[in-house]
Amino acid sequence: MRADRISAMIVKNVGNYEGIRYSIDYILEETDDHQVALKVARDELEKAYKLAYPTAKPNEVLIEKDELTESHPRFNMIAKSLFNGTTTVDKILESYKLDIETIKKLQEAIKKLKTL
Repeated sequence: MRADRISAMIVKNVGNYEGIRYSIDYILEETDDHQVALKVARDELEKAYKLAYPTAKPNEVLIEKDELTESHPRFNMIAKSLFNGTTTVDKILESYKLDIETIKKLQEAIKKLKTL
């Protein structure tokens, strides 16, 4: 028995709990190799995704980061986590935007914790 058609689908996460599905169907000729056709179909789907979402990486979640300020509700918790060594500035930068002034305020908060 020989396959006479193939279908391929990719599902991508585009962020904010949104996903997209791309699918493509090919009818094969007798001389077509179904494995090669499946690879071509997959490549075509990836190309279509890159055209529609040129700045997104596969499975990248596109979210806006909160700006961390001294008045932010989590500021003190973050300062304590930095003091205790349970987090790093790099980890904080994954979730928050920091400016120079906020970094100075975090350093001051850590110094206060050291004196306690």
